Amino acid sequence: MTKVQDKEEVRSPEVRRPNTVVFDLGGVLIDWNPRYLYRKLFNGDEPAMEDFLTNICSPAWNKQQDAGRSFAEGCASLRAIYPEASHHIDAWFEPKEKVREAACRVAQAEGVDSRWLNDGVKGFLSDRGTFNAYLSLSHLHIFTALPDYLLAMKCMSFRIGHEYTDEEDVRFLLRYLNVETFDIALEIVERYYPREMIPQKTFHGLREIFAT
Repeated sequence: MTKVQDKEEVRSPEVRRPNTVVFDLGGVLIDWNPRYLYRKLFNGDEPAMEDFLTNICSPAWNKQQDAGRSFAEGCASLRAIYPEASHHIDAWFEPKEKVREAACRVAQAEGVDSRWLNDGVKGFLSDRGTFNAYLSLSHLHIFTALPDYLLAMKCMSFRIGHEYTDEEDVRFLLRYLNVETFDIALEIVERYYPREMIPQKTFHGLREIFAT
Protein backbone atom coordinates (compact mmCIF):
# COMPACT_ATOMS: atom_id res chain seq x y z
CA MET A 1 0.00 0.00 0.00
CA THR A 2 1.25 3.43 -0.77
CA LYS A 3 1.84 6.26 1.66
CA VAL A 4 -1.07 8.50 2.58
CA GLN A 5 -0.05 12.02 1.65
CA ASP A 6 -0.57 14.69 4.30
CA LYS A 7 -2.16 17.82 2.87
CA GLU A 8 0.62 19.88 4.43
CA GLU A 9 3.45 17.65 3.27
CA VAL A 10 6.12 19.63 1.45
CA ARG A 11 7.39 17.88 -1.65
CA SER A 12 10.97 18.06 -2.80
CA PRO A 13 11.44 20.59 -5.62
CA GLU A 14 13.94 18.25 -7.29
CA VAL A 15 11.26 15.64 -7.97
CA ARG A 16 9.25 16.18 -11.11
CA ARG A 17 5.54 15.62 -10.66
CA PRO A 18 3.23 14.70 -13.55
CA ASN A 19 0.71 17.43 -14.36
CA THR A 20 -1.26 15.47 -16.96
CA VAL A 21 -2.97 12.09 -16.87
CA VAL A 22 -3.82 10.39 -20.15
CA PHE A 23 -6.30 7.51 -20.30
CA ASP A 24 -5.41 5.73 -23.54
CA LEU A 25 -8.44 3.42 -23.65
CA GLY A 26 -8.64 3.05 -27.41
CA GLY A 27 -5.07 2.12 -28.27
CA VAL A 28 -4.48 5.57 -29.75
CA LEU A 29 -1.09 6.33 -28.22
CA ILE A 30 0.05 2.81 -27.40
CA ASP A 31 -0.43 -0.10 -29.79
CA TRP A 32 -1.99 -2.45 -27.25
CA ASN A 33 -3.51 -5.69 -28.49
CA PRO A 34 -3.95 -8.88 -26.42
CA ARG A 35 -3.29 -10.95 -29.53
CA TYR A 36 0.41 -10.09 -29.33
CA LEU A 37 0.55 -12.09 -26.09
CA TYR A 38 -2.10 -14.74 -26.69
CA ARG A 39 -0.81 -15.72 -30.11
CA LYS A 40 2.27 -17.03 -28.26
CA LEU A 41 0.25 -18.67 -25.50
CA PHE A 42 -1.97 -20.48 -27.99
CA ASN A 43 1.06 -21.54 -30.06
CA GLY A 44 -0.33 -19.93 -33.18
CA ASP A 45 -3.76 -21.60 -32.93
CA GLU A 46 -5.70 -18.60 -34.25
CA PRO A 47 -9.23 -20.11 -33.97
CA ALA A 48 -8.69 -21.12 -30.32
CA MET A 49 -7.22 -17.73 -29.51
CA GLU A 50 -10.09 -15.86 -31.16
CA ASP A 51 -12.64 -18.03 -29.35
CA PHE A 52 -10.96 -17.22 -26.03
CA LEU A 53 -10.81 -13.46 -26.74
CA THR A 54 -14.40 -13.44 -27.98
CA ASN A 55 -16.11 -15.56 -25.35
CA ILE A 56 -13.93 -15.50 -22.22
CA CYS A 57 -11.62 -12.47 -22.00
CA SER A 58 -14.02 -10.62 -24.23
CA PRO A 59 -14.10 -6.90 -25.13
CA ALA A 60 -17.19 -6.50 -22.91
CA TRP A 61 -15.32 -8.07 -19.97
CA ASN A 62 -12.24 -5.91 -20.55
CA LYS A 63 -14.41 -2.80 -20.73
CA GLN A 64 -15.33 -3.35 -17.08
CA GLN A 65 -11.63 -3.08 -16.15
CA ASP A 66 -11.39 0.10 -18.24
CA ALA A 67 -14.33 1.41 -16.20
CA GLY A 68 -12.43 0.88 -12.95
CA ARG A 69 -12.84 -2.73 -11.84
CA SER A 70 -9.54 -4.23 -10.68
CA PHE A 71 -7.87 -6.92 -12.77
CA ALA A 72 -7.77 -9.12 -9.67
CA GLU A 73 -11.55 -9.01 -9.37
CA GLY A 74 -12.12 -9.30 -13.11
CA CYS A 75 -9.86 -12.35 -13.47
CA ALA A 76 -11.35 -13.99 -10.37
CA SER A 77 -14.86 -13.66 -11.81
CA LEU A 78 -13.80 -15.49 -14.97
CA ARG A 79 -11.79 -18.20 -13.21
CA ALA A 80 -14.92 -19.17 -11.28
CA ILE A 81 -16.77 -19.78 -14.57
CA TYR A 82 -13.90 -21.11 -16.69
CA PRO A 83 -11.48 -22.87 -14.29
CA GLU A 84 -9.93 -24.81 -17.18
CA ALA A 85 -8.81 -21.49 -18.71
CA SER A 86 -7.33 -20.04 -15.49
CA HIS A 87 -3.78 -19.89 -16.85
CA HIS A 88 -4.80 -17.90 -19.91
CA ILE A 89 -7.14 -15.67 -17.89
CA ASP A 90 -4.39 -14.77 -15.42
CA ALA A 91 -2.05 -14.04 -18.32
CA TRP A 92 -4.09 -10.91 -19.03
CA PHE A 93 -2.01 -9.16 -16.36
CA GLU A 94 1.05 -11.39 -16.48
CA PRO A 95 3.96 -11.51 -16.35
CA LYS A 96 3.84 -8.87 -13.65
CA GLU A 97 7.59 -8.41 -13.84
CA LYS A 98 7.24 -6.94 -17.32
CA VAL A 99 4.56 -4.53 -16.13
CA ARG A 100 6.68 -3.45 -13.17
CA GLU A 101 9.77 -3.03 -15.33
CA ALA A 102 7.76 -0.75 -17.60
CA ALA A 103 6.47 1.16 -14.55
CA CYS A 104 10.06 1.67 -13.36
CA ARG A 105 11.03 3.09 -16.74
CA VAL A 106 8.13 5.53 -16.51
CA ALA A 107 9.21 6.49 -12.98
CA GLN A 108 12.77 7.17 -14.10
CA ALA A 109 11.59 9.26 -17.03
CA GLU A 110 9.16 11.30 -14.91
CA GLY A 111 11.19 11.53 -11.70
CA VAL A 112 8.58 9.85 -9.51
CA ASP A 113 8.79 7.07 -6.92
CA SER A 114 9.48 3.71 -8.56
CA ARG A 115 6.61 2.25 -6.51
CA TRP A 116 4.01 4.53 -8.09
CA LEU A 117 2.29 1.49 -9.64
CA ASN A 118 1.40 -0.78 -6.76
CA ASP A 119 -1.19 -3.55 -6.64
CA GLY A 120 -0.39 -4.57 -3.06
CA VAL A 121 -3.71 -3.17 -1.84
CA LYS A 122 -5.58 -6.07 -3.48
CA GLY A 123 -4.57 -8.25 -0.52
CA PHE A 124 -6.49 -5.98 1.86
CA LEU A 125 -9.67 -5.29 -0.07
CA SER A 126 -12.83 -6.01 1.89
CA ASP A 127 -16.22 -6.94 0.47
CA ARG A 128 -17.56 -4.34 2.92
CA GLY A 129 -15.40 -1.57 1.47
CA THR A 130 -16.88 1.92 1.23
CA PHE A 131 -16.09 4.37 -1.54
CA ASN A 132 -16.97 7.78 -2.91
CA ALA A 133 -17.40 8.37 -6.61
CA TYR A 134 -14.54 10.59 -7.79
CA LEU A 135 -15.22 10.62 -11.52
CA SER A 136 -17.99 9.01 -13.56
CA LEU A 137 -17.92 8.99 -17.35
CA SER A 138 -19.64 6.80 -19.90
CA HIS A 139 -16.51 4.67 -20.24
CA LEU A 140 -14.69 5.18 -16.93
CA HIS A 141 -15.60 5.22 -13.24
CA ILE A 142 -13.08 6.18 -10.56
CA PHE A 143 -13.76 5.68 -6.86
CA THR A 144 -11.82 6.70 -3.76
CA ALA A 145 -11.87 4.75 -0.52
CA LEU A 146 -13.44 6.53 2.46
CA PRO A 147 -10.97 7.53 5.21
CA ASP A 148 -12.24 4.96 7.73
CA TYR A 149 -11.85 2.20 5.14
CA LEU A 150 -8.32 3.43 4.40
CA LEU A 151 -7.59 3.31 8.13
CA ALA A 152 -8.87 -0.25 8.36
CA MET A 153 -6.73 -1.37 5.40
CA LYS A 154 -3.63 0.35 6.79
CA CYS A 155 -4.22 -1.29 10.18
CA MET A 156 -4.49 -4.70 8.51
CA SER A 157 -1.25 -4.05 6.62
CA PHE A 158 0.73 -2.49 9.50
CA ARG A 159 4.17 -3.35 8.13
CA ILE A 160 7.03 -2.66 10.53
CA GLY A 161 10.35 -1.29 9.35
CA HIS A 162 12.04 1.97 8.44
CA GLU A 163 11.21 1.43 4.76
CA TYR A 164 7.45 1.38 5.46
CA THR A 165 5.10 4.24 6.34
CA ASP A 166 2.12 2.25 7.66
CA GLU A 167 2.45 3.47 11.26
CA GLU A 168 2.83 7.06 10.08
CA ASP A 169 -0.22 6.66 7.83
CA VAL A 170 -2.30 5.08 10.63
CA ARG A 171 -1.42 7.95 12.97
CA PHE A 172 -2.40 10.50 10.31
CA LEU A 173 -5.74 8.79 9.64
CA LEU A 174 -6.50 8.50 13.35
CA ARG A 175 -5.96 12.25 13.69
CA TYR A 176 -8.01 12.95 10.57
CA LEU A 177 -10.92 10.88 11.89
CA ASN A 178 -10.54 12.20 15.47
CA VAL A 179 -10.14 8.67 16.82
CA GLU A 180 -8.78 8.93 20.35
CA THR A 181 -9.09 5.41 21.81
CA PHE A 182 -7.98 1.90 20.96
CA ASP A 183 -11.56 0.58 21.17
CA ILE A 184 -12.89 3.05 18.61
CA ALA A 185 -10.01 2.32 16.25
CA LEU A 186 -10.61 -1.43 16.55
CA GLU A 187 -14.35 -0.92 15.98
CA ILE A 188 -13.54 0.78 12.67
CA VAL A 189 -11.31 -2.10 11.59
CA GLU A 190 -14.04 -4.60 12.52
CA ARG A 191 -16.54 -2.81 10.28
CA TYR A 192 -14.59 -4.18 7.35
CA TYR A 193 -12.92 -7.37 8.61
CA PRO A 194 -14.07 -10.14 10.98
CA ARG A 195 -12.12 -10.11 14.23
CA GLU A 196 -10.67 -13.55 13.51
CA MET A 197 -9.04 -12.15 10.34
CA ILE A 198 -7.32 -9.27 12.11
CA PRO A 199 -3.61 -10.11 12.65
CA GLN A 200 -1.99 -9.73 16.05
CA LYS A 201 0.34 -7.05 14.70
CA THR A 202 -2.72 -4.82 14.23
CA PHE A 203 -3.71 -5.13 17.89
CA HIS A 204 -0.11 -4.58 19.05
CA GLY A 205 0.43 -1.64 16.71
CA LEU A 206 -2.74 0.18 17.76
CA ARG A 207 -2.08 -0.42 21.46
CA GLU A 208 1.41 1.00 21.09
CA ILE A 209 0.09 4.09 19.30
CA PHE A 210 -2.49 4.85 22.00
CA ALA A 211 -0.01 4.12 24.78
CA THR A 212 2.27 6.94 23.62
